[in-house]
Amino acid sequence: MLAWSSLIIVGKYLVWRLSAVLFTLILPAVAHACMTSAGTDLRDIFSAKAVVVGKVSKYEIVGDARRTIRNYARFEIETKEVLYGEAATSLVVTWDNSTFAEPETIEMEDNYIFALRDPKSPGLPLRGTSATIFPNPEPDKLTILQAPCAGPFIFPNKGNVARAIRLIFDGEGDPRLKADVLARFLGMAGDGRF
Repeated sequence: MLAWSSLIIVGKYLVWRLSAVLFTLILPAVAHACMTSAGTDLRDIFSAKAVVVGKVSKYEIVGDARRTIRNYARFEIETKEVLYGEAATSLVVTWDNSTFAEPETIEMEDNYIFALRDPKSPGLPLRGTSATIFPNPEPDKLTILQAPCAGPFIFPNKGNVARAIRLIFDGEGDPRLKADVLARFLGMAGDGRF
C-alpha cells in the first residue's frame, strides 16, 4: 500500500514540475498575443489622425531582443499621398502590435495605406476576450491604428480595401455611412471575419 501512495505523490510532483516548465517555456511567446483575435473594423478608421499612402523605410525593432513583451517597431513612411488629415512627406511612426509580436523585418516594395493615430488619443475598444495594452513608448510620434486583438491598419494600395478607404475619404456623401456599408460588404465590421 505504501508503494502506491508513494507513486501517486511522485506522479503529482512530476505533473506539477512539467506544468511549471511548460508554462515558463510558453508564457514568453504568448504574453504579447491575445487569447483570441478580433476582426478588423473598417469603421475604426475614423479614429485616425491621418491616413496616408507611402513606403516603409528604416524599419527597426526597438527594445530588448530577448523579450517580446515590450518590443515595438519604429519606421519611416515616405508619404506619397494624404487621404485624410495632415501629414509630412516623411513620418517616423511606431507600431506596438497588440495581437502578435512585430515582424523582425518588413518588406514593402509597393506603396501601402497606413492609418495613423495620435498616441495621446483614446484607444480603440477591446473586441477580443483579453489583451495586454501598454502606453505608447514614444508619445510624440504617430502610431499605427490597431484595435486590441485586431489587425493593424496597414493595407496594400490596391485591391478592395484600398478602393473602400479611398471611397470613404473622397469628399462626397456621408463618409460614416459609406464606411458602414463598405465594412459590412468587405466583412470588416469587427465580427472576426477579416
